[in-house]
Amino acid sequence: MMSDLLNLSQISPVKPLLGRTRWVMGNWKMNPLTVQDAVMLAQGCQQRYAQCVETYPQCRVGIAPGPLHLVSVAQALGHLPMDLIAQDVACHSMATGAFTGDISAPQLHAAGVRWVLVGHSERRLVHGEHSSVLEAKLQAAIRAGLGVILCVGEQLHERENGQAQVVVLAQLAAHLSSLQALSTAQVLIAYEPVWAIGTGETASPGDANVMHGIIRDYLTVQVPHLSQVSILYGGSVKADNAAALAACTDIDGVLVGGAALESGTFGPIIEAFATAMV
Repeated sequence: MMSDLLNLSQISPVKPLLGRTRWVMGNWKMNPLTVQDAVMLAQGCQQRYAQCVETYPQCRVGIAPGPLHLVSVAQALGHLPMDLIAQDVACHSMATGAFTGDISAPQLHAAGVRWVLVGHSERRLVHGEHSSVLEAKLQAAIRAGLGVILCVGEQLHERENGQAQVVVLAQLAAHLSSLQALSTAQVLIAYEPVWAIGTGETASPGDANVMHGIIRDYLTVQVPHLSQVSILYGGSVKADNAAALAACTDIDGVLVGGAALESGTFGPIIEAFATAMV
């Protein structure tokens, strides 16, 4: 498999497909403090999305509240087609049982969740989740009918040592057999350079687009039917860099952290990706 990772320079670039779905997703992480604040934030995001959805229906928006807030947020969203995302999922396929602290994929599905994050850098680094655990989570989510947002990304020392491409593609390769069985309706890829998360730093739009192109080239060779999967960028996305990211040919959306915690900063990011399609 490593030989596959090192031959990407020989692959011709994939031409962008205008029909790829645009995504703006907000990852709230362990915020806000109260359910009431979470509902207010969700409703504010809902109002900003409602201003775009009729004119730009190909841009989809999702939010990932913390587990305590999921049900209340789902009820507050009503019928507006804004996707509800879980930040984590148990790594087994049991719907219920003696698993203290776990939230199963079927429970998330029953609560109205549509997607789940798998492999976020904070789960990999802070919680020590390795590829076998992440693969089990991916499989549990898919079996329950959830879509998966598979996160990949390199740390600063890996980038500085020229290993960014190898690290990112190795993370994809760890789930290659599962990816081969999925459709573009079941999986999204999120590239998040770890050194640009919560630091105020961000990869330049050009640098981010290059890595997105590398990811797409790899999928085109290894999983051809996913060559046009939506690939999101997550790394200190803000209102003032959203338009430049949206203009890149291989950046189909963003996974937003801090800027998603206020509708006033999340709204312009939605608008940047919605209007970039015209």
